[in-house]
Amino acid sequence: MVSMINKKYIKYLVIMFGMLVAALAFSILEILYLAEKDGNPARIISMLDYLVNAQNAIVTGINFYIFAVIIALGTILLTDNDYSYNTIIKYGRNKLYYRQIAKIILMALFFSSSFFLINLVISKGKSSVFYNWTEINSYLFYTKKYLVDINPYLLLILIWLQDFVYIVSAELLYLVLKWIFLRGKESVIIVVWLIFLVVERLTGRIIPVVNAATLHMDIVAQMFFIAVLLIGMKLLLLKRVINKRDF
Repeated sequence: MVSMINKKYIKYLVIMFGMLVAALAFSILEILYLAEKDGNPARIISMLDYLVNAQNAIVTGINFYIFAVIIALGTILLTDNDYSYNTIIKYGRNKLYYRQIAKIILMALFFSSSFFLINLVISKGKSSVFYNWTEINSYLFYTKKYLVDINPYLLLILIWLQDFVYIVSAELLYLVLKWIFLRGKESVIIVVWLIFLVVERLTGRIIPVVNAATLHMDIVAQMFFIAVLLIGMKLLLLKRVINKRDF
């Protein structure tokens, strides 16, 4: 039995590693694709142009689905031993709830921060211009015909925060479904979870997306408000499900 569990964990870790490499590759491709358009003095591409493209791939591009697999498997690995009767007795329902929350926050911090730093370093190497979204010779003005005035350091925080919020929200959704369908097959739970996640994405404003377009439309604050509100609802639902779950 122990051997089977170890094989399961090893399999999940191998899949996660492969998915992380794929996700990083797609983000780098976003940077390289934009770099092909560089060289025209009338459309200077800044470091933040590269970084926004790479980071947005996690919440809007193919990396959304790749990261979904990483999130699901990571959450399983971190919390797989939390659903037994013995664990409930050992920690108590209330402590177990906070224990799971701490685990998923740490995982979200690790993935969002490491991915952000890698993309930041690569983006910095592609342009000597940090931020130029207020200048008419910027790539932004050349392509969008408008300017965006925002503190670039605040923009950096928001770019990182969008991915952190997405990961935490997705992890919470998985935990809620896992506790509800405790005796269900893991594969079925993941499929149901992915359907809910795709629906959230298709709504357009539940998962925050920070780029020039959303900043220009002034909807970034609204998206973060909705996302945080949804996270709060998931937290309350998770606590209720854990407290009411029979074994």
